Amino acid sequence: MKLCKKCGVEKSEDDFYWQFGKPRTYCKSCFKAAWHEYRTANKEKYYIHNNIGKQKYRSLYPERIYAQRALSYAIRSGLINKPNQCEQCGTECKPQGHHPDYAKPRNVVFLCPLCYKHVHSNYQTETILMGKCDDEKA
Repeated sequence: MKLCKKCGVEKSEDDFYWQFGKPRTYCKSCFKAAWHEYRTANKEKYYIHNNIGKQKYRSLYPERIYAQRALSYAIRSGLINKPNQCEQCGTECKPQGHHPDYAKPRNVVFLCPLCYKHVHSNYQTETILMGKCDDEKA
């Protein structure tokens, strides 16, 4: 049992969010209320931050947005069946779609989060080593 410093009620440790291996000082309901209050008080800050980031990403990478939306539509309409395992390692999971080439939006490899991260880290390393990133900027 743990005492919530916000509401003063003693609750079980399951009613607290955990951080750094120990429960936080506020219970989940008080934490949610405080977070909601903070977000509503700083609404403009979050709106501007989120929307500017989205707009910037969309303007920088329109081919990625097109490929992502085309894949989403193809999955919803049944043109592409999303597997329930990684195509690289075979692990059963909810795989993420990886586009090797954004110009071909239906050419997708479904990878688990670990393989997806590995593929993207290798891709970025290879493009930097080969100097492709400098060519794209020019």
